[in-house]
Amino acid sequence: MNCQMLTAWWLKYRKFAGWGNPEGTPEEETYLDKLEAIWSDLCRLGARRDQGQRPEVDQKWAAERRKEYLTGHASNLKRNLTAARIELGRAALAFDQFSEALWKTSVESFEIEIRKTEAELRRLVMPALADGQLTEDMIARAKAYPMKKLLNTDKDMVACPFHGDDRHPSASIKKGFFYCFSCGVSVDAIGYLMRTTGIQYKDAILKLQ
Repeated sequence: MNCQMLTAWWLKYRKFAGWGNPEGTPEEETYLDKLEAIWSDLCRLGARRDQGQRPEVDQKWAAERRKEYLTGHASNLKRNLTAARIELGRAALAFDQFSEALWKTSVESFEIEIRKTEAELRRLVMPALADGQLTEDMIARAKAYPMKKLLNTDKDMVACPFHGDDRHPSASIKKGFFYCFSCGVSVDAIGYLMRTTGIQYKDAILKLQ
């Protein structure tokens, strides 16, 4: 039975059952109207499917549902990883090499799955990455951008721009990060650019390529 036949049946049954009569309460009529609207939407989606067209999906809604699923999935994986590590420790203490090998494999599998899940979550959480303008490689390069090159200096200690008059350089940039011993600011190249210039996350990453 196709969609048109089912729709015709629905309208006939509604009329036969007396729905839509003046005697019907407003609540009943509203409920039936909603049912009919839902039915029409389903028919329209079915027709698009039959024609080989993909149904329209709200991408923002889909992304939110995916984030909800991935967040819960990541939590479950971490709980399983904790349990697997405990069992691995017990097997090691009992000198049970067979069980130890099995639990070690489980731990490694959970760790891999957690990394994959968290990577997908990051792509969904960061709009710049989600819209395809940035990649994880670009973000990694920006984070690893040498602070000395960014500040155009060869010194290990520099004046901090984040607090008052820093007459005696109090910020270290030795290990590729900016850390001020006076005010406690700690940022990588992305954070430094964002705080000193006011540009957005995406723009900072693009500038550090």
